[in-house]
Amino acid sequence: MKPIRLSGRSKYSKWLVFLFFPGLLSPVFCQAQLKYSERFLYAMGGGFYNSFMVSRLGVNPQGPGFDSIPAQSFAISFLSLSIEGRYNLVQLGSALSLSMESGASLGFGITIPTEDLKYGNAGLGSVSFPAMASLNIGQSATRSSRIPLGIVFGMGWEGNVTPVIATNTKAITRSPQFWIVPAFKAGLRVTTVGMPVEFNIRFGKQRNPDLFIDPLGNTRYFRAGSFHWNLIVWINPHHDKRPKQIE
Repeated sequence: MKPIRLSGRSKYSKWLVFLFFPGLLSPVFCQAQLKYSERFLYAMGGGFYNSFMVSRLGVNPQGPGFDSIPAQSFAISFLSLSIEGRYNLVQLGSALSLSMESGASLGFGITIPTEDLKYGNAGLGSVSFPAMASLNIGQSATRSSRIPLGIVFGMGWEGNVTPVIATNTKAITRSPQFWIVPAFKAGLRVTTVGMPVEFNIRFGKQRNPDLFIDPLGNTRYFRAGSFHWNLIVWINPHHDKRPKQIE
């Protein structure tokens, strides 16, 4: 019996590309278009053991002895490096803004087949591309904010590549290497040693599960998902046009 898929490739994948590149290149825009400089912010950071991802379901329709074989993979990053760019669409005072943000995170880790299926990708490395709309309150909400504490909430989409380097290219069954899920973010911003630091958690989950019916007629459901935490530092947080006082 052939598998039934409840959800196909996301129709929002092409929008992720348009959202990702402007945010990632925001440091360039900051220098090239100075009149918009007070709306652009960018950050760099990363973490250890901070990225966990389960891919979407893959199916081989010509598996030996079966009508089809399901495949799914699990990725973990032992170290990741990330860059984030943000453009404030609306600034309501110095401590409140609505923004569009995106970025990229490169993970150094491994990808293996999930334990229950025994089939899926194997390899090294992972990449995540979040693109979100966010609400910023307090610290680093704008470049003129001087509040020492802040929070951020965001929602959007996240594209993932697992793995970057596949080691089982000749395997009969592999899970998808690129997949997209809805994602949500929450973070806390504080000032530490004079630097604006943000700790955030981002998680994603496939909205409609993939459905697989095995040769015995048993129905199984599979969802893709991700969980990341990051510690980042905002590089250009302050933009104050007030003249300096002469002592």
